[in-house]
Amino acid sequence: MLRFLKLKRFWFGIAALVLVGSLVSCKGARLMMQQAPLKAPPLHDLPSLKSNSEMMNGLEEHIYGKIPELTDVRILSKKEIARNAFTPGDIITEWAVEAGYGRATSVFHIVFVRRAEDLKASVILTQNFCPNSDVVPVKDVTDPEGDFFECSGEGILSSIFTYFFGRYITVPPYQMILDNGYSVAVIFPPEFVPDSASQAPAILKQMFSDTPKATPGTLSVWASLTVWLADTLKTGGETDSVITYGHSRYGKTALISAAATASIDAVIAHQSGTGGASLLRDEKGESIAEIMESYPHWFTSTFVEYAENKDALPVDAHYLLALIAPRPVLLGNARRDVWSDPSGAFNAARAASSAWIEGDGTGLTATRLNDFRPNDDLSFWMRPGTHGVVEEDWPAFLEFLDAHFK
Repeated sequence: MLRFLKLKRFWFGIAALVLVGSLVSCKGARLMMQQAPLKAPPLHDLPSLKSNSEMMNGLEEHIYGKIPELTDVRILSKKEIARNAFTPGDIITEWAVEAGYGRATSVFHIVFVRRAEDLKASVILTQNFCPNSDVVPVKDVTDPEGDFFECSGEGILSSIFTYFFGRYITVPPYQMILDNGYSVAVIFPPEFVPDSASQAPAILKQMFSDTPKATPGTLSVWASLTVWLADTLKTGGETDSVITYGHSRYGKTALISAAATASIDAVIAHQSGTGGASLLRDEKGESIAEIMESYPHWFTSTFVEYAENKDALPVDAHYLLALIAPRPVLLGNARRDVWSDPSGAFNAARAASSAWIEGDGTGLTATRLNDFRPNDDLSFWMRPGTHGVVEEDWPAFLEFLDAHFK
């Protein structure tokens, strides 16, 4: 047994070295060695804020494509999965949903983690990198069909994934969240449309009758799942408050979904980066050219036209933030996650802040990137470290939510 454990550690170390070695030549890895400044950099000249309809139309036309309305929805089943899985008194339920946009339909699942005594608590809607069966590691949670990354905590690759991206990258701290009075709803977006540049375009073409200039990318489609769920929970009287939370690409979808519906009451967008909260005109972090080369399926096809001329873009990330005002927004960041451009997110918040102030909110009052003010309507969280969801993050997220919902 001891020999096996030593071998496991050995191969874990080798795999980690190979992974790091394969990354050191890329820009993202080089930026990991840098730190974001704590003092706010000078603000770019940006397009001025406009009416909500003008800002939304601009974002859809030039970046995301039309944010579609989920139609043809059938809730195929609602079933209880388990009780007392993470803490005494919790209840795990699962919905199976079939939906589309007037043509081809697809099925996705939602898993709820709630306290049985408080089924109408504020719900944190989260989209995740890993299948629901890994994010809610409870027997009988449905495994998605298809070939997806295994995040269950078994095996070398999933151990490396957790090691590099943090303790809570896969499974959030359910007991902590429930003890603070919140419920969680979990969605795995690639179950609906794969996160694949080779597969997603054909599936999107089946889902939509035409391919107009602003055909939605997968970010818009994934966001539409959260929009539908938020609207459904609120209109069905199942909760009074809905919060969207997401990390990285799903931090982007959290922001997009909140911009698209008033049913979402607050947003936590953690390290959402380019295409999320960070300014596209910024010189730091991932560029339009780089994100379009790696993830062209996330956006509408016209977005690539600005890869070599980002200053010609008639919109920017501050529009996305301003569309959510006056609702509370927390932008999470890490100082060594320069690839996600914390400085660009801070400046986007500065540029959007007037949208909250006009609604008698605080806007962003912080003057430094590490000045966490959870009571602000537009709040900025910066911790040491790199890209991921670590032990320090969720207490900060919950402190922000408690400031606005208790």
